[in-house]
Amino acid sequence: MTKLIALGLATALCAAQTTSSIGGQVLNSADDEPVNGVVLVLTAAATASTPLKFVTETRGLFLFENLPPGRYVLFAESEGFARQVYGSRGNPLAGITLSLAPGQEMNDLQFNLIPGSTISGKILDAAGNPVPKATVLALQPIYRRGSKEYVPLGSAASDENGEYRLANLGPGNYLLSASSRSGEGIATFYPNSANLANAAAVAVDAGAAAAGKDIRMVKAATFRVAGKLAEENAAAAIAWLTRKGAGATALVTRVAAPIDSDGSFVFPNVPPGTYVVTATEQDGVAPASAALSVMVTAKNVEGIVLKPQSSGELPGTISMSVADVRPPNGVQVVLEAADTLMPRPPRAAVGDDGKFTLKNLAAGRYIAHVQLPDNLYVRSVRYRGLDVTENGFEFGGGIPAPLLISLSASGAVVEGRVRGADGFPMPGAVVALVPSLRRYSRYKETTTDQNGAFTIAGVAPGEYKIYSWDQIETGAYQNAEWLKRYELRGRAIVAKQDGHETVALKAIQ
Repeated sequence: MTKLIALGLATALCAAQTTSSIGGQVLNSADDEPVNGVVLVLTAAATASTPLKFVTETRGLFLFENLPPGRYVLFAESEGFARQVYGSRGNPLAGITLSLAPGQEMNDLQFNLIPGSTISGKILDAAGNPVPKATVLALQPIYRRGSKEYVPLGSAASDENGEYRLANLGPGNYLLSASSRSGEGIATFYPNSANLANAAAVAVDAGAAAAGKDIRMVKAATFRVAGKLAEENAAAAIAWLTRKGAGATALVTRVAAPIDSDGSFVFPNVPPGTYVVTATEQDGVAPASAALSVMVTAKNVEGIVLKPQSSGELPGTISMSVADVRPPNGVQVVLEAADTLMPRPPRAAVGDDGKFTLKNLAAGRYIAHVQLPDNLYVRSVRYRGLDVTENGFEFGGGIPAPLLISLSASGAVVEGRVRGADGFPMPGAVVALVPSLRRYSRYKETTTDQNGAFTIAGVAPGEYKIYSWDQIETGAYQNAEWLKRYELRGRAIVAKQDGHETVALKAIQ
């Protein structure tokens, strides 16, 4: 019995020594006072684990306990403060990766919350009259598959006097957009442009207010797009009109229209272009109809009919490059819609037998992504005998073939440390691995941890250049034109199967 008790105590002690914790205090960066009521979210840096939440209640203190060793990212959100990542230095979507060793107690973090900035002004029509109930968005750029897109980081609605106020913004440069369904004009970018390329940026410092940023809606030739739902679409509540092929930027200009009790809907002011019309349930996410492509040229488009979404199942199998080796636990397959906006991308967990099924999948073109443990990489994705890893595949029409994904556990590891201009380690620096063949599935990105160190695992064999910046727009290095100015600043490396490369970098500032 004594031996059993001793064994139990030893097991418990071992478990206690291998779990870690992250804790500290949230302070107002303006006056160093503790902040309560802050929602903190801790997520694993590279896996699909369930996020952990903590709300500060006493002197801004927080603690996440019983964490497995690994790499984490910590987010914070609170009214009156900018939404941010721990260690962010300008880009609110990037910060310091927290590296936890077994048994490490990282309980002395100081999370300095930046007071939120505001942008305000009026939304006016072409005649200078106020436009109520217009939607105003604060936009910042990201790069996706080499293309520059814009995502909203703040939103507001104009009141009865046309006045709006965007709050809780971080310091930086923003483009502003305004849209209204009431006929006052088409989607307009500050100060008075229908073209995003001609928009003027609004700069705000931490905790500052940029007032008087009036947007005068552009009056242009627009047309009516109207239609009705098929009777089977009883759950539909909102119709959406989205620019086709606009990627994440479609969030900026897409328009909603209520669906009447008889199933009819109207978009009254649509400029020429190619669009996708869909219907969703009241949450604005769950699909309630099939997507319909509509081209608006020089006349109204009437009588379109949205039919029920004909969805199907797409089976698939994940296999390892080594025979009789099963995929590890926790692998997920996620589909990215190549041509339309999907607020809720289809995903499926992979079973112990390597099989998965993507359900309720609408017809369309998709690109498959696999969320993997660090040491694995995707060798290929095949559909109907073709390699669709980079360009995606068309789903719909006929009996679907299985999606065949091949993985390898022989990826290389690239690690190192980044130093700043002062020669000291730089936490929160962006590190990007760019393949010589510019295959988007092979790009890798991370941020340095609290010690300025980084690790990039699961690197497919091949030739790469590795870069580091103190801060950049998200994914900017994927754009070949943008990267040209830094070509001579990258370090060439060759990743070998099961290889290990160590690189010392100086951040580009």
